[in-house]
Amino acid sequence: MPCAPWAPIHEEAGDATCRRHGLHAFFLTIIADLLGLIGGYGVAHLLFGLDTQQYWTSVWQILVFRDVFTGLIKPVLFGFIISTVGCYYGISTRGGTQGVGRSTTQAVVASSVLILIVDFFVTKLISQFLATDKR
Repeated sequence: MPCAPWAPIHEEAGDATCRRHGLHAFFLTIIADLLGLIGGYGVAHLLFGLDTQQYWTSVWQILVFRDVFTGLIKPVLFGFIISTVGCYYGISTRGGTQGVGRSTTQAVVASSVLILIVDFFVTKLISQFLATDKR
């Protein structure tokens, strides 16, 4: 059963929220990557006079599976971390408006630190398993 934004808070709603934010990060990353490629084409064509076929051929040759895979996996993990930490600190908030402010600050700091740590280990892990031999 999908979790509606107006649903009361309980364990199932929290789990669905965490899954939903990780999934949204995945699709937002795809849209941002496509817009970045289109923007890169605009700059290459308008400022540098690069031919359309030459730009897209170069993009196709330069993109490797490891970069695309890493770029699509990390946002899912980061979205999950942000939503999980935010839900945890939000649900455990006490102390009125001051408690909300304190919990928000703690959630942002905890999410940022966790993202840095997870980013390091995921990058190392992906580099080990999808290493390309460049001699």
